Order: sequence, then structure tokens, then C-alpha cells
Amino acid sequence: MRYDPDNRKYYFNKEMILSEQGKRELSECYDQYGMEMMASPFEAMNDAMKRAPGSHGEKILSVLIGVSLFIGIVATAICLSAKQFDAAYWIMIFLFFIFGIIFAVRPFFGVSDSFSESVIMVRIEGVVSLLTAAGVFLAGRMVTDHSSVRFIMTAVIAAMIGLFIIMLIKTIGYIFVRQTVYRQTVDATCIGYIRTYESASNESLTPVNAPVYDYSYEGVRYQAFPDIMDRGTDGTVQVGSSCKIGIDPNRPACVNCNAKRYVVTMSVFALMFLAAAIILFVLLP
Repeated sequence: MRYDPDNRKYYFNKEMILSEQGKRELSECYDQYGMEMMASPFEAMNDAMKRAPGSHGEKILSVLIGVSLFIGIVATAICLSAKQFDAAYWIMIFLFFIFGIIFAVRPFFGVSDSFSESVIMVRIEGVVSLLTAAGVFLAGRMVTDHSSVRFIMTAVIAAMIGLFIIMLIKTIGYIFVRQTVYRQTVDATCIGYIRTYESASNESLTPVNAPVYDYSYEGVRYQAFPDIMDRGTDGTVQVGSSCKIGIDPNRPACVNCNAKRYVVTMSVFALMFLAAAIILFVLLP
């Protein structure tokens, strides 16, 4: 991602191994940024949106995806708790259909300058989402009594299978991201490191770091850091050293990164959806 020296979220210095003073300054920088967020939340959110990677269309689409997913999940949960199985059935179909359309057209809204699988993989996910919508519809049609538990379980099984396939495609896309996305190699110089904290699953803060590279591509100079930051305070690339890095030729500010966390996460989700489908099938009345 493109390095912005005015972005107060990150602490920049030229130490590969962060000193004790650097750790204190990192903590102070993070605390100061947090206080600014709390003091002027709307202004801070607006500033964060402006600095967020991606085109205006991509940002709007991302917000639309998030809002649609949240509303859809809440509505489905309410319908299931009220035993309105037919309504939950149609909501699931609508969600898969709308996300299929969104993923299919997303590249036309502008590409995000953040980590992502290749465009073709995103479109395949869109096609699978549309097929899942059709699968959920057909699965529901197989059961005549739409007020029965068997009806909604059959539809959910179809949805779980579709989600399993989508997560599997994402996993494959992330595994081969170096060959399909960051396929252009350029000479770069490490000019320093940016660091911040991110929230962990146990609500603690985990430090993350990324080297900032200076390089040129097609006559344009860039300063950018890997699209996924590494955990920990210490880096692995000597500041001032020259190296070769992989970038996305379509988005030259996107730098190759370690996608292992994403691969593991998507793999876990895929296995969870597959397990859910199998369990529901076994329990099918």
C-alpha cells in the first residue's frame, strides 16, 4: 500500500529492530491517534475514509457490502427465531444473488490498493455465489412444506456448500497471489519501517510492522509497504538495503506480502462451512 507520511495511524522510524525508546514512541503514537479518534470521531472517520485504499467507487461498494451483509444476517436470524422459515429462505437467496452480482461487477468500480486475490478469482466467486443462490432456491423447492424444519435445513445445507466452495476459491487465490497479482518484480530500497497496533482475538493489542520501500515503475516513483503487515515490532529487511520486491503491475503501489494468515483463515472457514453442511445433512429429519 502507498505510504503516506501524514497518516498519523502509523509510527515511522528507521530501526529494523525496534529499540526501547522506539517502543515507547510507538505506544505514544498509538495512544495519541486513539485520543484524536475519540475527540473527533466523525472527523477522524472521514479522514480515515479519505486515506483508505481504493477508488471512490470501491469504497462505496465496500460499505454497501458491509451494510447488506449485516442487515441480511440480522434479518435472517430474526426470521429463524420467529420460525418464519420461508422469509429466511428468500433472504438467503437474495444475499447470495446480490453478492454474486457485486463480486461480478466489482472490478469495474475501480480496484482497491489493498490485499486481494486476482480479479478472475473474485469473478469466479461471484459466479459461485449466483449458483449458490440458485442451489438454495432449488433445495427449498424440493420440500413442499415451507414451515417445516426440514425445509430450512435443506436450504441452509445448500448455502453452507456454496460458502465452502467460495472460501476454497479464496484460499486458492491467496495461495497463488504472488503469481497472479504481485507478478512484476522491481528493484527497491528499504527506507524505514511503519508500525502500529491491531486488535487481537483476545481483545489485546498486537504490534505490527512493515518495511517501507522506495522504488520506481514505468517512470513513476513510489513509496509503499506490503499490503499485509507482519506481526511483531521487529522487521527482517535491513534499512538502506536494496532488494527485489513483487508488485501488482495494475496497482504499482501494492507490494507483495505474507498471505499465510489469510490462507489459514479462509481454510478454517472453508472447513467450518463444510462441517456444518455435513452435520446438518446427518441431522436432517
